Amino acid sequence: MWKRIKIVGMLILAGHCWIAANDLYASTNDMPVKVSADYISQIYESVDVLELLQENKHDELIQFADSILLLANNNKLTFWEGRANYLKAYVSEDRGESVNALRWYLTAKDDFVRASDFEWAGKSSNSIGALFYSLKDYEKALNYFLESIAYRPADSDQNSLARVKSNIGKIYLEQGDYELSKLYLNEALKITQSDVTKQNILIELGRISSTAGDQQMAIQYYEDAIALGYNYRSRRAYAHAYTNLGSIFFERGEYSRAEDLLNVSVDLLGQYDLNDQKLTSYYFLASIEKQRKDLSAATQFYDAGLQYFNFEEPELTESCFDEYLQILFDKADWPKYAEVNKRYNNYLKQRAEKANDYALLEQRYNFRQIEQEYLDQRAQAQVSTPNYFMNILWGVGLLGILLTLGYYMHQAQQRKDQLNKMKKNAAAAYMDAYEFLYGDDPEA
Repeated sequence: MWKRIKIVGMLILAGHCWIAANDLYASTNDMPVKVSADYISQIYESVDVLELLQENKHDELIQFADSILLLANNNKLTFWEGRANYLKAYVSEDRGESVNALRWYLTAKDDFVRASDFEWAGKSSNSIGALFYSLKDYEKALNYFLESIAYRPADSDQNSLARVKSNIGKIYLEQGDYELSKLYLNEALKITQSDVTKQNILIELGRISSTAGDQQMAIQYYEDAIALGYNYRSRRAYAHAYTNLGSIFFERGEYSRAEDLLNVSVDLLGQYDLNDQKLTSYYFLASIEKQRKDLSAATQFYDAGLQYFNFEEPELTESCFDEYLQILFDKADWPKYAEVNKRYNNYLKQRAEKANDYALLEQRYNFRQIEQEYLDQRAQAQVSTPNYFMNILWGVGLLGILLTLGYYMHQAQQRKDQLNKMKKNAAAAYMDAYEFLYGDDPEA
């Protein structure tokens, strides 16, 4: 009786301890341990990711994503594991950690495939392709963009699909295939309802028209992009529209209008902390002042622009140096001339060293290594699964053989025992018969 009471008491105590531990865990994480997908969805939607990114709260967002990942893992909600990993990748990419971003995007893609959510698997492939595109690894990027389209179901989100087609169009633009680029960009423009995507597409179509010499069409594209207004996710495209439009009006000789647009561009690029195209804006502002014969203002713009020289636009950078040096030469400002000429020489030296672009190659190598690790893991998973089942089959087969062998050995032993018994019975019968006939023991 007392033993039963003790057992019941111990079970009650163990139950209270489990509940207390569960409550402590939940209070520590400020979230319940066992939750539904709807509960995680409500938590996720309550956070304004873009607002936090604009406030540079990257660490807070990573911690939030880790909390979602923990809940999803505890409750075997694979889709939300993918969303958490995708958020970690998105935040990592926003703060320039492209290697981490690639790792998390690949993980997220696997999660979405396991969850049979191919819409989000396609989005992940698109994001991976964009990372390879940023390293000018266009073939690898194109493979992921095409994979993204292949993943999409028939009722796929059109805005998301438009972004993929837009990215494919950008690759063909970089490769100089303008017709194929326009085909994909126009397809994307037709199906998207997103102003962010439209803005980016219009900028690329403007670049194609400008390269083809159709300035009027380029102006129309850039003005349409500006008319869509500012959005954090397309802030670079918005600023670039002003830069590109300003450069066109400069080439048309409309200097006042060009100056207004370029000044807006410089303000936007500074406001968004974007250094790309600052050189372009300052160069054209300097060129405007040069046309006005205000060489002092021109040198200030040249000097400001050369703080942001880059190796992506060598012709523009060299033009900026050459024109700046020519003004200083004409003014006989030898100390400044010597200083700028030294910077020019350093630029040329760096450009020569960058001809092989070891840093870019190293980054590409790192990306491909991460991708290879991911592929090796997938291959290992595919190989290990059949081996697992084969081991089971071998085990079952071996067990069957052993059981069969055991059965026949048992049958043989039984038959042997029967034969021995029959021999003993026969011997006993023989002895009884001999004793009956002769009255003596046959062994006597």
